[in-house]
Amino acid sequence: MSATIPPLNHPHYPATFIERGVAVPCTTPMLAGARVRLAHDRSAEFLLPNPSGGRGVYIVTWPGARQYCRPTVHDSLLQERITGMPVISPATMRIAARQIATEGYAGQSAAQAAEAAEARELAAIEDAKRLLLSALIQQAVPGQAQATGARLSDAALEQHSAPTIRQASIRLGCPPTTVGRGLTALARAFAAVGMDAEPDASRAADLQVRMARLSLSVAAWVGVGDAASGLARDIASAVQVTLSCAETVMQNTRAMCAEMMLLLDAWLAGPAEVQRQVERLDWLLDGWERICLLSETTDKISYRRAALFEMAQLVPILPPEIQAWTGRALSPAALQPAWRVVSMDDSWRSGSAAFGVVARYERLRAMSA
Repeated sequence: MSATIPPLNHPHYPATFIERGVAVPCTTPMLAGARVRLAHDRSAEFLLPNPSGGRGVYIVTWPGARQYCRPTVHDSLLQERITGMPVISPATMRIAARQIATEGYAGQSAAQAAEAAEARELAAIEDAKRLLLSALIQQAVPGQAQATGARLSDAALEQHSAPTIRQASIRLGCPPTTVGRGLTALARAFAAVGMDAEPDASRAADLQVRMARLSLSVAAWVGVGDAASGLARDIASAVQVTLSCAETVMQNTRAMCAEMMLLLDAWLAGPAEVQRQVERLDWLLDGWERICLLSETTDKISYRRAALFEMAQLVPILPPEIQAWTGRALSPAALQPAWRVVSMDDSWRSGSAAFGVVARYERLRAMSA
């Protein structure tokens, strides 16, 4: 007689963001809060939160996850896309998740939202490329320096873009087409972060505004003396620490555009390393959008306590690597959340009750950027 051996529960104190893994927008209730990362053999391994709400995670392959629960079609297809990824990052996860949603596996609303989000991202990439080109022209063309930091007019871009790219290619010792590819690649990375010329027009900036609202709202959900008030304060504190780090990371990332020739030279020497530096903010904020959505869609007072416990289990751990990114030390409490959320009733995760949760998660997918 065979028996299924459950995976071991591992303490989860990741040293780096890559070790922490990328949040997976699952619609299966038992997979809420799941993260994924590349294992040493380049296969995908999933980090599943302790179902009791206690500390630690289960580290499993997808077959192990299927023993743990019965995934939705959406999650099974998303896993297939993840398995084929050479790189797993917040950006590549968004692409995969939007592809699955566009195909209708998270409902019609999610499909329409995914198409709209894809259109917004393509427009943001094109806008970022124009801003990067504007910065390059302003730094390279005499007479344009006084406009540094602002968007050049269409006429100025048309007049100076080709000569500036040729001049940059000579200085960098590469063909003009390579400079063009560099600007396009950098634009894809900077689109999510934004640039100083338009500081509030980016996905990251919008998410930080929503996180600030989240911090204020959860504190107002519970009354003085309520048993959940401490949990609300801890969530708000985690938001504030993350936002403080995000401000520094964003400033450092956008400052990379202050010397476009140096940035392009670094990209030519090591595109993967430059990509990792630009994507730091994306890694830092990964996982917070779903928590914000839970807060924004919980309008009934009777549901708020339950939402607090659900959000607490999703709060991302801050790896010590963030200290190297920001250049400042954080307290042990900031790096290791002190709370434990123990579930006494998991009936909502399984059986007929789970269908309502799946529908709610599909609604969240429809609201995701």
